[in-house]
Amino acid sequence: MKCSTVTDQQMLAVARPHAVHFFQSLDLGPTYGFDELKKMIFWFNSYLVMVSEDRRMAKNVLTVYDLTNQFIAFSEPFDTIVDVVSEWSSLFVINSNGLVRSS
Repeated sequence: MKCSTVTDQQMLAVARPHAVHFFQSLDLGPTYGFDELKKMIFWFNSYLVMVSEDRRMAKNVLTVYDLTNQFIAFSEPFDTIVDVVSEWSSLFVINSNGLVRSS
């Protein structure tokens, strides 16, 4: 489980049960509330990428948040997400079967 990441502005983002907290070098940065059960978070360009668990559907949900403009840029459920990697300005989702899907 990867529940921390570093942003492009060198802030540490840490996922907690009900929020994602951002830390600057000398103090606490902004905090954003999220009720989802967070499994992984990543920083991609200027977006927060979160993999959460949807217990109702028994699936993982990949959500890309634009925190600056406060909207969801992308959201899609997957059966299982093992990892999310970025390359060539794209996100690639790796599932439990070893399949890779571009988002």
